[in-house]
Order: sequence, then C-alpha cells, then structure tokens
Amino acid sequence: MSQDITIYATGNGVKLDDLKAVLGQDIINQDLKPTEIQAKPIRATEDKVRRCFEAVGRADVCCEETSFGTGELATFIKQIVDTCEQNGGDLHNVWKAVAPRLTEFDYTSIVAFKNAQIEAFFECTMKCTICPRSAGGKIDPFAVPIQYTLVQTVNGVRTVLEENVPVDNPAQLSIAQQPKKRDQLHPRYFSLRAYKEWRTKQACLEVHHIAKEKPMQRMSQEMSAPLQRTNTYTSMHLASCDGLYS
Repeated sequence: MSQDITIYATGNGVKLDDLKAVLGQDIINQDLKPTEIQAKPIRATEDKVRRCFEAVGRADVCCEETSFGTGELATFIKQIVDTCEQNGGDLHNVWKAVAPRLTEFDYTSIVAFKNAQIEAFFECTMKCTICPRSAGGKIDPFAVPIQYTLVQTVNGVRTVLEENVPVDNPAQLSIAQQPKKRDQLHPRYFSLRAYKEWRTKQACLEVHHIAKEKPMQRMSQEMSAPLQRTNTYTSMHLASCDGLYS
C-alpha cells in the first residue's frame, strides 16, 4: 500500500503486533477504548468502527474484533473473557460446561474500515475444535483450526471471497501450540490480508481515476524532463496494478 494515514484503533499489544506483521511497522495506532455493545460479532464491530470514526474526528479509521463461539454463545463468551482471566477461570472449562455437546466453534475476526465515503468489513470465520488445554481467559491455547470462510462487505455489498477452505494444520494442534504458524492459523491474519488487498486495489482505482480525469495533453517528446519522469512513474504505477484485476 502507499503511505497509510489510517488510524488503527487498538491498545492491545498482541493485536498491534499482528497488525504490523501484515500492514507494516509504520501504521498509526491509538488506544481509543470505545464503549462496546454486546451483540452478534458483525453488529458489535459496526458499532465500534462508527464510534471510533467519530472519536478521531471523522478521519480514516480501522479496528478489529474477535469473538469465539456459535450464535448467542459468542456474545456470552465475549462478556466473560476478562472476568475469566482476572479470576483464574478457564474458557475451555466454561465451554464444556455451557455447551457440552458442541464439537465445533467459530473463531471470528472482523477487520472494519470507515471513512466519509466507505464502510467496509472483512470477516474471517474459522471453524475450530477445542483441545483440553488450560487457557485462562485466552482462546488461542485451545482453539484448533479446521477450515475458514472469508467474506468482504463494502457499503452493504457482500462478497464471499473464500468458502470452507481447509486450514493447513496437519498436526491438529491449537494456535498457541504452533507460534511459528500463527500467520497461517489465526483468523486475524486472514481478515487483515483481505483488508490489505482491498486497500491496495482501492489505491490503484484512485490512480486510474486521476489518470482519466487529467489525461496528458502533450506527447512525451514535447514534455519537459521532470514531466516526462512523472508520466513514466504514473504509467509504471498503473502497470503494477494490472495484475490485481486479472
């Protein structure tokens, strides 16, 4: 991506490391701490990004939300994660008590972007089993990824990017048990990569739009040297975007 002036709303160290691993070390982050509603993951994320947008003075803003569970259970677990961790509880045991017959759960990451014109969401839902490992208030120690579905929604237009794709996890171990494969196992990396690809395409579309609005009026041989260099750079930039549309 070109220079990113988006404000990334997080104060979570692990989440920030993941953001930087995908988007680059120079991203701008703020720990905005917006009030969060208890709702289904996509609704909670919509509300959060809108609150962040207002908090930063309606500048470009991005946030990410994770949840674990199925249906209403995902909302329930989100409410007790911090309490569980602070009081020595264990989310694995909570799940076995609340839903003893469930064998698969959804580990969901939603990256949300908003500016004055666009509201976009990139949602990775990763189907997981759980293994009996002490986890405290954390999900990664017991979440064993199986397959994922990736969905993009831009200004209300929903597109399924990938559906029921098997996760490369032949050892059938949890995310925390394979730290070197975190980028291949954690749903946040999948939603972030989808977001990054979309932002790259958006930047290319903007360049194409500018090029069409302001066509060169003179042939290259009639241009001054600085203008010839500018024209060459623009052509090269457009060419670098061509692969995104093939």
